[in-house]
Parts: sequence; C-alpha cells; structure tokens
Amino acid sequence: MPDPFDPAEFDAPPPSDPGTDYRTLLDAMRKAGAEGVAQQVAALSRQIEQDARQRAEWTAQASVEVHDLHRAAGELQRVSAGVWWDRLKEWIAAA
Repeated sequence: MPDPFDPAEFDAPPPSDPGTDYRTLLDAMRKAGAEGVAQQVAALSRQIEQDARQRAEWTAQASVEVHDLHRAAGELQRVSAGVWWDRLKEWIAAA
C-alpha cells in the first residue's frame, strides 16, 4: 500500500531568508515609486518654469506701464505749470 503522506506532492519549504520572496516585489515597487516621483518632480519643475516666465512677462509689462505713467505725469505737470503761468500772467495783466 502506498504511503498516504508523500512529501513530493507538497511545495518546497520557504527559504531561510523570509525577505527573499518579497525582494523582487519591493524592488519593483521602489522603481515604480521613484519613476512616479520623478514624473511629479518633472511636472512641478515645468510648472515652476512656466510661472517664472509668466512673472517675467508681467514684470516687463508692468515696467513699461509704469514708465508710461511717469511720462504722462511729467507731461501733466508741464501742462499744469503752463496753465498756472498763463493764469498768473492774466492776473497780473488784469491788475
């Protein structure tokens, strides 16, 4: 009669180092995590660069507008002074 308990029918016992079964899985997870982080960092880097370009454009535009305002204020001051002198001349002539 054959032996009802034949050890050849069962899987091999676990290895002496329990971490070896999971090492491949852990390495794959680390690689996937690193790739995911690298993609997130690249996307964040692109966004930061785009924001910096946008700020540079806004700064240049604001600089031009401030220059225009200064020029207009100077012109207004010259016109105002001219009007003041004209009024003064009128008052002196009227006196």
